[in-house]
Amino acid sequence: MTDHPTNSSPTSSDSSSTTPTNTPHPVKVKEERPLFLAIESRIKGMRAVVLDEGLEVVRIEEVRFEGQLAEEFRTYGQEVTAPSAMRIKGLDLLLEKLAQNSSSDASLIGRIRAISGCGQQHAAYYLSHAFPSLLAATSTNPSSRLSSLLLSHLSFSLESPAISIDSSTANQCAELEAILEQRLPVSSCQGAGPRSRNRGAIEMARRTGSRACKEFTAAQVMKVRQVYGGRDGRMRVLDGTGRICLESNFLASLFLGRIAPIDSADACGTNLYNVLQGDWDDEILGIVMGDHERRRTGSSREEPGASRLRSMLGTVEKDGGRELGKISEYFVRRFGFSNECIVIPFTGDVPAAFLSHNLGPRDVMLSLGDSDHMMVPSPQYIPDPAHHMMPHPALSPGPPPPYIAVISNKGAGDGRGLARDCYSNGSWPVFSRLVDIVEPGGSIGYVLKANPLQIRFKSDPLQPGRLDNKSFTFFLPDRGVLLRTISGVPVPDFADRKIHPRLILESQFLSLRLRLSRIYTTLTDLSTSSTTTRIEPKAYNSPIGFKSTSLQTLPSRIILGGAAADNSSITSLLSTILGAPAVISDTGRTLRLRGMDGMEASRSALGVGYKAAWAFARASGNSRSFADFARKAEESPRSSPAPQPKAELRTEPLTPTNVTGSGQNSEGEAGPVVEVGDPRGARKKIVGQPDFENFRYYCSSKQHTREKLGNPC
Repeated sequence: MTDHPTNSSPTSSDSSSTTPTNTPHPVKVKEERPLFLAIESRIKGMRAVVLDEGLEVVRIEEVRFEGQLAEEFRTYGQEVTAPSAMRIKGLDLLLEKLAQNSSSDASLIGRIRAISGCGQQHAAYYLSHAFPSLLAATSTNPSSRLSSLLLSHLSFSLESPAISIDSSTANQCAELEAILEQRLPVSSCQGAGPRSRNRGAIEMARRTGSRACKEFTAAQVMKVRQVYGGRDGRMRVLDGTGRICLESNFLASLFLGRIAPIDSADACGTNLYNVLQGDWDDEILGIVMGDHERRRTGSSREEPGASRLRSMLGTVEKDGGRELGKISEYFVRRFGFSNECIVIPFTGDVPAAFLSHNLGPRDVMLSLGDSDHMMVPSPQYIPDPAHHMMPHPALSPGPPPPYIAVISNKGAGDGRGLARDCYSNGSWPVFSRLVDIVEPGGSIGYVLKANPLQIRFKSDPLQPGRLDNKSFTFFLPDRGVLLRTISGVPVPDFADRKIHPRLILESQFLSLRLRLSRIYTTLTDLSTSSTTTRIEPKAYNSPIGFKSTSLQTLPSRIILGGAAADNSSITSLLSTILGAPAVISDTGRTLRLRGMDGMEASRSALGVGYKAAWAFARASGNSRSFADFARKAEESPRSSPAPQPKAELRTEPLTPTNVTGSGQNSEGEAGPVVEVGDPRGARKKIVGQPDFENFRYYCSSKQHTREKLGNPC
């Protein structure tokens, strides 16, 4: 993609001369089919995606921060911050571009009937006590930019807070889990196996869906209290804070003209929200605010810290499709939005991506980006320190909701990039070639190949073959270095350095496989018992928590996204290790046929765009569930290339009789891909098929026991 010209948007702080419309009221447009706006906020930019009633993308605009605003990022070791004002400036530029570039359809903005969006999960904004009144007053001055109205006063008590990739709060995470563990009775968490040693992490996951994570709001607020606290005991930054918003409800607040509630799925990324109770956890709130320290020292405040933090966080919205209110008059008068346009709860980027595809019960969605996130539908709440749990982000209140289990490999994309730069001449084609030619486990030519099956599967301890020589390369994101091991023993480097690209992928994908299989094992156990919710991990006889050769621990299909999804060497190895075909959906890809600079709508933007359309239909009396409503995004006719030969996707567990080749030819080059017919309607492109021989090799429990769990945080 190319950057938009810098002169497409004004650069002055006051834009009275460049206001998209100088009329005090929007131009009245004829009633036409409604449109829906999705706002996506990422670390390095913002994007607006407009969808029509058929959930087809009709417009995309983008603002990249590395242009005008990149100098405002700050990195200090593991601490990464960005000014809160940058999002407001970015929104100004984004909406101005949307207004100016809609000349071919003057009614586009006026036809938008619902807005939703997503932001970085975990990024928090510390709003001053004056911010709500400043926000409410913006509607009286539509001739000025939002940033000039809100940033002319002290709007933020902490101007540059940490963003979602910050990892500077390891001490706070350890303290949170240690205090929780101290408060647990001795008898609790028994039966949790070896992991019962970390009872604090288990208890934190049981309550909030995740163990204490460095980028989550709890550890970040705790650090703010400790670092910016005065010697007199006053919490200087927090004393000046009226509200703490996540990026999602902060953006929603700008469109509403008042502070919006936090979405429940996004609230699960704070370590402060008790998922089972559906409310903020007062005990954790008190720990974060230091109530235990004040009780120990005998000092006290007029109001307990837990109550103060609860009031700063505000309410949690559990209905992802509820109308929060009409759009602020500021946007109606400045940009020409309809005064009937409604604002829907914004959410985090990970749950938003989950909404972009109707997953089957055994489907998983995997985003291969800077960090890898695997999203797994879960009918029950199964907390574990190894993954995150959150409620479905687009459900109405009522029966117990289904959940999403999220398995994360933090910094996985950075690890792949480091292996490329250090061992592949900085070239992805070289990286892919090395992945293709290296044998599973990391050997090139010097391992006996007279009888590969005997070497791979022989259990005779006198002839262990490659199983006992398994090598791994791990990426340590907090330190930015690679850790190499042979048979579990760290080594400075490998004799053959060409094996690094394949080993980094094996380590990352085996970590995903290990945690995914534990999730499926837990769900299988619960389906055969009278218990409906597991609130602590279960101990298994197997050292890895499940039978590695069981086909019931495998997904049926992997829906891929992210930059690495187009690399056939990566996706073929992923498919083999997870034992399922890897596919890319064509949802949202029709923009390439529309001549819009080749831009594509991300899965996160599509997900919240679908949610906005669903919420508008609900407000109009349509009672369909989100899943039924969004299914038409896959079933509706689309502009697409000429039909290709079709094949059926596997929906039954993997067996030797229904597995095809690895998608590579004898020279290690990517083999042909084929368009397949999906029973849920969308067209998919298979980009990886499991190789059965290598799949059996990766099922070895010896390898799993040597594979280290990647820290999900």
